[in-house]
This record gives sequence, C-alpha cells and structure tokens, in this order.
Amino acid sequence: MTADQMTLTCVRLPARLDVGQSAALLGFATHDIAVLVSEKLLNPLGKPSRNGHKFFSSAELVALAEDRK
Repeated sequence: MTADQMTLTCVRLPARLDVGQSAALLGFATHDIAVLVSEKLLNPLGKPSRNGHKFFSSAELVALAEDRK
C-alpha cells in the first residue's frame, strides 16, 4: 500500500491533499490531475506556479467525487 493510498484509510482526511493523494481519492492516475487543472475542473489551493507543488482542498475533492457530472 502506497502512502497516497494509506491517506485514504484515515478516519478523517487532512485539510489539504497533494497531487498523488488527490488522484488516489478521485480514482485517477497522478498525471491526469494536471489535465483536470488545465481544464479548470479542479482548482488548486492558492496560486501555485505552473510547475510548483499543488495542494487541493479535501472537502472540495470529496464533493467533486460525489458529483456524477
């Protein structure tokens, strides 16, 4: 079990998740997160640079994961 997958077994998710953890939560590959961000379907926290480390709100990700659209 990877560290990203272990995050999902926590009783309570952390407030922010990195790209790997976000991908594991949503069921995507890590490289798919960049596509979702570029299409404005996923918004990182703050204003990171293009090649900077991005974090995402776990509350927003859970809401997006439950949305069928």
